[in-house]
Amino acid sequence: MSDAFGVLGFGPRPDVSPESLHEAYLSRAGAAHPDNPASEPGALAALNAARAVLASEPQRLRLLLALFWPAFVASAGEPADWQLFAEVGEVSRSAAAAVNLRSTATSPLTRALAQGDIAHALCQVKDMNEKCCALRLTLAGRLTRLDEQWPACDPQQIHDLAEAYTFWNRWNETLREAQVRLDGG
Repeated sequence: MSDAFGVLGFGPRPDVSPESLHEAYLSRAGAAHPDNPASEPGALAALNAARAVLASEPQRLRLLLALFWPAFVASAGEPADWQLFAEVGEVSRSAAAAVNLRSTATSPLTRALAQGDIAHALCQVKDMNEKCCALRLTLAGRLTRLDEQWPACDPQQIHDLAEAYTFWNRWNETLREAQVRLDGG
């Protein structure tokens, strides 16, 4: 496994700010660019891959696990927020039903009813986005605390946080897709 931290000149840590990641990338991109005769083949691809890993909280945390605890086997750990998972699923189904009603509406009355369902589903998506934003802030706080403890961290905590970010990313993407469908996209 490649050490994305080393590629971009960072010491391994749970938290990397987007600004410092951007600066590190830009400072190395010119030297790694294929048009630069001194660049090594594949250097820019490696730099891009490293940036993608460090920009993603779950990938960055899993890299730390692989680098520092290669034999780590996760226990059940703390579950993700299953209530939020169920709510996101329900909102997604509600949005899909509203979009389906809109797409099959043939009379002015059914189109008007569909618009009401669309408006209701949009409100549900907005409310769920607010809950997901609150979860994101909670996860960011956990990441900061983990970074403050580094390197004296429990690998299970790193694993659990990586999983929580993975679920959050999926839920956020589900809500974005519902919003696009509801907006007529």
